[in-house]
Amino acid sequence: MAKVEYSFSACHFIPMLHKCSRMHGHRYRLVVHTDVPENLDAVQRVVAQLDGKVLAPEALCRREGDKVVVSFEDGEYHIPAEHIFMLPSPNATAECIASHIARGLRPPYRVMLFEGPRQAAVVEEGP
Repeated sequence: MAKVEYSFSACHFIPMLHKCSRMHGHRYRLVVHTDVPENLDAVQRVVAQLDGKVLAPEALCRREGDKVVVSFEDGEYHIPAEHIFMLPSPNATAECIASHIARGLRPPYRVMLFEGPRQAAVVEEGP
């Protein structure tokens, strides 16, 4: 399988995990293994959507004019709409972000999303 690496910056928060409940950012490293050339174009498009954005679960978001209000147990964030990407996922963990990146890819593929040197989420399908 071909291996391609990408990187992007984004911030997120995970309300139910105390140490991650405050908004914080990562320089994500993404490694994709695939034999399907169209998958690489699809991944590039998703990475471009996520880069430089606040990643928030869609269920916690509501639009108010040109802002998005993200509400959770401990409060809310008011974020300009152009600065946020609403994930169609229950939360913004690395696992959910990796699953979002892999959504729509044709097997076989392996998507590894690194938040740090030894912290990765892996999504794969195929032989």
